[in-house]
Amino acid sequence: MTNHELEELYGQAAMYSDHKRGERVAYTDSETGARCLGTILWVCAPGQIVAGGRHHPVRYIVLRDESPGFADTVYPGEIIEE
Repeated sequence: MTNHELEELYGQAAMYSDHKRGERVAYTDSETGARCLGTILWVCAPGQIVAGGRHHPVRYIVLRDESPGFADTVYPGEIIEE
């Protein structure tokens, strides 16, 4: 996908973040608590999300190794620093 397509799908790219596109990260699945590995596909800028109107911090869109094709939304606090 192009940057334009990713921005249309996930929102504006973050100008600053601790982790970058293409980086492999370990993280905790927010639903199951399982440790997961994946590659960052997109880094979303902080801001309001339309559904609910809540403000959200930077979010990482991560392609999980175990289920390619399905992306997880990962928040900075879910990243496992090794």
